[in-house]
Amino acid sequence: RPAMRRSILRSIAAKFVIEGGARTLNVLLAVLGARPFGPAAWGAYWSAYSAAQLLGLGTDLGGHLALARDVARRPARPLPALRASFALKAGLTAAALPAALLARSVFALPPGALAAILAFHLGLTWSEWIGYYLRGFGRIVAESGVLGLGCALAFIGGSAALARGAGLSAFASWQAVAQLAALLAAVWYAHRTAPWSLAAVRLRPTLAFAARAFPTGAAILAGIGSWRLGLLVLAAAGPGAAVDAGWYAAAHRVLEAARFLPGAAAAALFPGFARRGATRELALALALGVPC
Repeated sequence: RPAMRRSILRSIAAKFVIEGGARTLNVLLAVLGARPFGPAAWGAYWSAYSAAQLLGLGTDLGGHLALARDVARRPARPLPALRASFALKAGLTAAALPAALLARSVFALPPGALAAILAFHLGLTWSEWIGYYLRGFGRIVAESGVLGLGCALAFIGGSAALARGAGLSAFASWQAVAQLAALLAAVWYAHRTAPWSLAAVRLRPTLAFAARAFPTGAAILAGIGSWRLGLLVLAAAGPGAAVDAGWYAAAHRVLEAARFLPGAAAAALFPGFARRGATRELALALALGVPC
């Protein structure tokens, strides 16, 4: 099926180009920020950043992938999955806020910086939620554009703060504002291009959706969250540990940027496999991700 093959390869290429460029900007900003803030302050920033990432993962718990899977299987009737996923994510986000308040005393950063870091990650995880909804329809290029826009605006905001000689609080605030602007753009785009209605959210479908999503979410939290938890443990190890945590975080940003390569192939193939319609073309395209 040449049309399917071209569509898959185009989606993989878009993932490589758009998200690869976005992750390169993330790494570059991590390098640029290390010099003006110094190892200790930068290490404290990345410790709080990792904690916020863990909270962001906690607002997902597999709901993103479950949403994309349900939409891919029933693209003509996506709203029940959208509403259940939204209710689950909104509830988990509300539960994450008290946890963030309890944990703020652990980090040696001003309250404004901590609040901005949390706002940045909540904006990012909601943008990812919209991206996964688009993925369910097979709109991989649009999903990449949503995530790429957030990274690009965050890079611009962070670079502008560094150019102005801003402190950590202002640096984090500029990034948060940029990410929230990207989220608004993603909502606008999804509302214009995909079925979109959050009315009539009900408890029973939401609980059933959560039960389907949780096994995947637990695996993601255990896998992706492990290194972030390790960073927090390292940062709390004793005097001077914040510097070590900063170096560790900077090195891992490079590894994290490279890990998206096989994920790009998986994302492009996801709608086809979710429909339980694996074909030779899909299997062949999946092989493209193996050497990565």
